[in-house]
Amino acid sequence: MGTKINRFIDEFTRDIIKWQKSIFEEKNRNISKLGFGKSLNKKIFLNASQNNNLHIRNEGRSIYLNKISPSCIHCSEGSGLTIELSKKCNRNCFFCFNKKSLRKSFRNTNLFSKKKLIEANSNYFFESFAISGGEPLLHYEKVIKCIKIVKQITKGKTIVRIYTNGDLITANKLKNLKAAGLDEIRIGLKPGAIKLKPLKLASNYIKRVLVEMPVLPDKRGEMENLIVELDKMNIFGINLLEFLYCGHNAYMYKRKKYYIKPKWENNFFDVLDADGNCYPVAKSEETCLYLLRYALDKKIKIGVHYCSFENKRLGYINCRFHNAQKLKLQYHDINKDGLLESLIIFEPQWLNAYVELKRNGVIDSQIAVSSRKTYILTHPENKKLLDHKKYTMGLVQILPYGGIVNFKLLKH
Repeated sequence: MGTKINRFIDEFTRDIIKWQKSIFEEKNRNISKLGFGKSLNKKIFLNASQNNNLHIRNEGRSIYLNKISPSCIHCSEGSGLTIELSKKCNRNCFFCFNKKSLRKSFRNTNLFSKKKLIEANSNYFFESFAISGGEPLLHYEKVIKCIKIVKQITKGKTIVRIYTNGDLITANKLKNLKAAGLDEIRIGLKPGAIKLKPLKLASNYIKRVLVEMPVLPDKRGEMENLIVELDKMNIFGINLLEFLYCGHNAYMYKRKKYYIKPKWENNFFDVLDADGNCYPVAKSEETCLYLLRYALDKKIKIGVHYCSFENKRLGYINCRFHNAQKLKLQYHDINKDGLLESLIIFEPQWLNAYVELKRNGVIDSQIAVSSRKTYILTHPENKKLLDHKKYTMGLVQILPYGGIVNFKLLKH
């Protein structure tokens, strides 16, 4: 291998390796801040809870009683689209995914860019659309415009929902949200400071009203009382989320004696997703399953859905596969992690490889030349058409929406 090729490959891989290393270092930093709790045998619960109204989805990652929002199904199938107008929020929850500094920011509120994102995805159709945050009702006017854009582009076929903490809800806002086409509202109640008034107000206007909140291991009694009250209100249901540690506010978790679920592993390609550096907290899943049993015993009629972190992660992976299918070109393959994969041949050899590929019947659309003309990409199967002794080749793995995340040099 020539010195020039060596130098180019070193430059090509340096940033990728540095980025991968930084992600793993952050992961190890996060996980080392807390200890591990005890494990739970979910199978024992599932075997003991046979009931016609209890439905087990995605190999136990999602379990619900009575009914489930169709948007939850779309989410785990990867057929939904979620945007955030900004991370700004009027609350300061210690368990928030977003760091406190981000929650004070007004970034990401450009509606034009959100419209372009919606239009790009609408070419392939998404069954559900969600506006999250931060607190989206801090940008109430833009929420209204966003809902109207989605309904117009998808001709009213897409289910639209918002996530809100409920603090900024008013009757007038709900009336306008309904008129814009809002189908579902999910209100995140704060453990230890639960207020039901926003739910009562929302149920007068919006077709599907749900509570969605993390289940803290020491709040079982509070959650039991809440489920009973929600059943009396006859809202659509409650989503019980597995409680997560997202790498910040470790002192709060330690003080409350929350620990990470034992033997939990995120592989590198999970870390590429939105919650890749989050970790499920021990005993949260156990508490969620107890609450399902409690709802069964009390003959609760509303929907009670347990959504595990594994279920959320399944949704991310499925979404990545959907995006890869949508954006795949003729010089791409899709690997087991939902990444686009291509064979890469470097300069100064790529021109000869290009000629050899063409001579073997490979058409132009199956070959991509880099903008700086320093390498070419082609379908991985085309490596059998090339003499491995002549060329320096590798496999690159690319996120569907861009960005090389992995590179492997092929041996002669």
